[in-house]
Amino acid sequence: MKNVIVILSALFLMSCGGSGLDQSKPENVLEIMFEAARSGDYSQMSGLCHDDADMDGDVKDVCSCGESDADPKLLESYKEYFSKGKVTATRIEGDKAEVDFNFGPNGTKKETMNLVEIEGKWYLSSF
Repeated sequence: MKNVIVILSALFLMSCGGSGLDQSKPENVLEIMFEAARSGDYSQMSGLCHDDADMDGDVKDVCSCGESDADPKLLESYKEYFSKGKVTATRIEGDKAEVDFNFGPNGTKKETMNLVEIEGKWYLSSF
């Protein structure tokens, strides 16, 4: 009985803590981006950014897709360019990561996303 209580308590704490996003790996962050574009559910997008991540304008645009007043044209463009996204390689050095990915209307445009690790979670920085 004691073990059951410990397990349930741990599960409860994990489900209540944080944003619920799996940002334990840099490539997971990009997969969240791609899934948002495919599903049209942008509610988690702002959680991929952190004020201390030194974000460029492109990343700020990506994260603004999660705001309630997001520009519909931005959302349409985001869906067009990221719905066919695919991670191709990841390089991590300390608290910095580079994730190569394909995106674009045909999923063939190559790009690299830079991420930074803050308090154990990966956040978008620039691309």
